[in-house]
Amino acid sequence: MYQVHVEAGDLVTKGQPLFSIDEEDLSLTNEVALAEYEAAKTLYDKAKAALNFNQSELEKMKHLLNEGAISSHQLEALTMKYESAKSDERSAFEMINKAKVGLNHSGRALSETTVYSDMDGYVVEVFNKPGELIASGYPVLTVRSKDTVAKVGISQEDVSKIDFNTAVELVVDGETFSGSLEKNSSNTKCNYKNV
Repeated sequence: MYQVHVEAGDLVTKGQPLFSIDEEDLSLTNEVALAEYEAAKTLYDKAKAALNFNQSELEKMKHLLNEGAISSHQLEALTMKYESAKSDERSAFEMINKAKVGLNHSGRALSETTVYSDMDGYVVEVFNKPGELIASGYPVLTVRSKDTVAKVGISQEDVSKIDFNTAVELVVDGETFSGSLEKNSSNTKCNYKNV
């Protein structure tokens, strides 16, 4: 974790930066990937030039064989060189494609070092501080939408008596909220919005 741009309780808007990770390692990885791509491209260019040269020579030799100027053994030797150059060009092409994938991957990772909020809401909790190492897949912070959500426990016996299409009101500390009930397969919850 390089930098946290928000604190618990902060109001955030969609597109606002939440946190950034250190770019140094990713930048080095991208530089290595770029060098590998450039080396693979140079190797491919050389292999392609060798293939073109051998193909041109092979065509000339076929013409000379037809005129009786060279033996079939000489043509076979050049054919083997051509096939070898063709194989080298295919291998170099595969290397350049693998290097492109690595370069694209490292470039994408480098461009995604800052995470932005995907909604308007509030920062509920920040789990890490700048400088801490975070294992992949663990949350850094929690953002909740602006909608107020109240979890209400209802017994199984009472659930069958509730009409989920009915508007509801909740009074908390003298403030009234209106909303609707939602039910899912695991529990029932009540969503409230400020009036």
